[in-house]
Amino acid sequence: MNKLKLNRSSFLLGLALCGMSFAAIWAQAAPGIGTVLTAEEQKSLSANASVQVGARQFKIFSEEKVVSATGGATAAKNAQSASGAVLDPVTTVVNEQGLVGKSRNEVLISNISTADAKTKISAYLSQAISVKYYDHMNITALRFATFGEAAQAQAELQVLLTGAKVTLPIGFSVRTPR
Repeated sequence: MNKLKLNRSSFLLGLALCGMSFAAIWAQAAPGIGTVLTAEEQKSLSANASVQVGARQFKIFSEEKVVSATGGATAAKNAQSASGAVLDPVTTVVNEQGLVGKSRNEVLISNISTADAKTKISAYLSQAISVKYYDHMNITALRFATFGEAAQAQAELQVLLTGAKVTLPIGFSVRTPR
């Protein structure tokens, strides 16, 4: 009987320690998309890189880069990992109001035919890790290894492609099925 009580209390103690460990891990995790950071949390990002997109300024919270086997950012089309899976660079950013968002480092070009876009963006094709053309919708999508590269390309393409809509989408909410 004593042994049973000891085993039960050991089990409960172990379970409590596990719960505290999970709580500590959860507290250290990055904030979710759509979360508004406190003023103190925003101050802690002051050393992080800052990127200008149009009239807005974003702090980079975390960035998953496409890295080649040699350690440098890769510029290969449709970069793939050793397992063959396509790599998907994602950047978590924070806007001036402290709202957390996510970018896939993708520049979208619309309102111009893909044939015209192909000829005018040729200088950017070597910098992009992926280029997709959606002829039926007149949309061209360029993916970049980093958010900074995507922001720079978006600003330059906006000037180069007059009449086209050039955007760098950043999501600040997560879609949930109903």
